[in-house]
Amino acid sequence: LPTEEEWEYACRAGTKTRFSFGDSLGNADRYMWWEGNNNPNGTKEVGLKMPNSWGLYDMHGNVQEWCEDRWQLPYERGPQVNPQGPLSGSSFFFLWTNRVFRGGSFASRAQDCRSSYRSREQSIDFHYSLGFRLVRE
Repeated sequence: LPTEEEWEYACRAGTKTRFSFGDSLGNADRYMWWEGNNNPNGTKEVGLKMPNSWGLYDMHGNVQEWCEDRWQLPYERGPQVNPQGPLSGSSFFFLWTNRVFRGGSFASRAQDCRSSYRSREQSIDFHYSLGFRLVRE
C-alpha cells in the first residue's frame, strides 16, 4: 500500500490545486465517480473516467483507498517525511489500530473527493466504499 504522502503525491500529479484537474468542480464528472453521478450506485470499472496528468485513473472518487499509515491528527503535526507509524508489534494490536484512507468514493460528496481528503477506519473494518491501490517500490 502507498503511504499517505505517496498517495497524495500520485493523486495531485504535480498540481497544487484541490483536485488534479483544478480547483473547480466544473469538470468533476469527466474525472471522478461521486454520489452526484453514480447511478446505479456502486463501484465502477477502472478507467471509465479521465486519468490525471500522470495517467492514473480514479484517484478522485470510485473507492476510497487504504494507505499504510496509522491515523494521526492533525496531519500537519505528524512526522513530515512519509510517516507510517510502527509496522511491528502485536498482530492483535495491529488489527485494531486506526489506519488512513484517502480520496473519496462513489458515495462521497464531490468536495470529499479532493486530493487532500483523508479519514480513518480500524484495520480490521470492512466498508463497501473502501478499496486499495498497490504501489511498486
